[in-house]
Parts: sequence; C-alpha cells; structure tokens
Amino acid sequence: PTIVQTTVWNEGSMKPRGYKGALKPGVAYCGHARNRHYESSSLWDYRAITEEQIMKGNHGLDPLGGDLWMTKDERGKWVGGAWAACALGPGGCTKAMLGPTPEGAVATERYEALREGVQLCEAILFIQKGIDSGKLAADLATRAHAVLDERGKRLMDSWVSADKSGKTKFDPAIFSEKAMERETELYAVAAEVAKTVK
Repeated sequence: PTIVQTTVWNEGSMKPRGYKGALKPGVAYCGHARNRHYESSSLWDYRAITEEQIMKGNHGLDPLGGDLWMTKDERGKWVGGAWAACALGPGGCTKAMLGPTPEGAVATERYEALREGVQLCEAILFIQKGIDSGKLAADLATRAHAVLDERGKRLMDSWVSADKSGKTKFDPAIFSEKAMERETELYAVAAEVAKTVK
C-alpha cells in the first residue's frame, strides 16, 4: 500500500488551521520543498518550512538531502551533491542536512533547526487533536485556539511581497519576532492539553 506520496504542482496554499485535514487517516502527502531551502537560507527558513507544509494540509516535505556532501571534482573544485543537482536543478535545494566527519555523519545547525520545526508541528497537531476531542475545559480550549490562531496568523504574515509581479517571499524577521515567548506558550498549552487528553 502507498503510505506517503509527494506532490509538486498540487501542494496547496497556506490557510489558518490548514492542518485539520491532515489529521484524517489516509495517504500522507508531502510537499515538494525544491527551491525553498538553499545553502544560504537562514535557519528560520528551516524552522518554518514544516509548519508551512502542515498549514497547506500536507504531512511533511521532501526532498531534503541527508548526506549530499560537497566533493571535489576532477579539477579540484568543490561541488554540491550530484543527486540534488540532477533532481532539482543546480542550486535548487540544500545539498546536505548532515555534515561529514571521520566518525560519520553529524547534525548541522540547519538539521537542528528543521528538527525544532518538526517538534513545533507535533505540538500544534497535538493541541488541535485536543481541541477536536471536546475534552478540554472552556478556559483551556480558549487558550488552545488562541495559540494556534496566533501561530497561523504569524506564519501567513511572514510571507510578504517580493516584487511587483505579485510573487511573495518568506521574511524570517517577521516569523522570528518574539519566537521564544510564542513557543513557550505553545508548549505550555500542549502540556496542559496532555493532562486532559490521555
């Protein structure tokens, strides 16, 4: 059976609580993250990209490239992983999420940022499931709705006009504003939901 599919052209658009549909059973769809994460991308891009995908109703994203490390070509020039260049076009994505060492692969800052973003998504989905259960007390339900609405609005507001063509781009400065306080509240609400929904 098919467990996961990737979608390129039908990735969808972000909408507040777009992940509600993703909570239903069935095939998991992953958004195609090509041209969304580069060697030069900020760590906030990596933190936000999974949240963008669940806001589109997708379950995750691909491809990322775990160990597509830079290598030297026949002229001694350092070049990116061949798979990424072949599948996505030159410079179309990050060449590696992990770093090589003599002892094996190690996590990079971008990998850790992505992992933190996945953890945030898990908290978001957990809170939504708690709301959907109908078991939350009225005051906790109000808090849960507020924290999820704030996250959705912040992410939507983080996409700003890129140029006169109508294209948009992600603005890390907007997304990262008061991030620690916002994430602390998200996890606090998730902990309260966990006490109610066993």
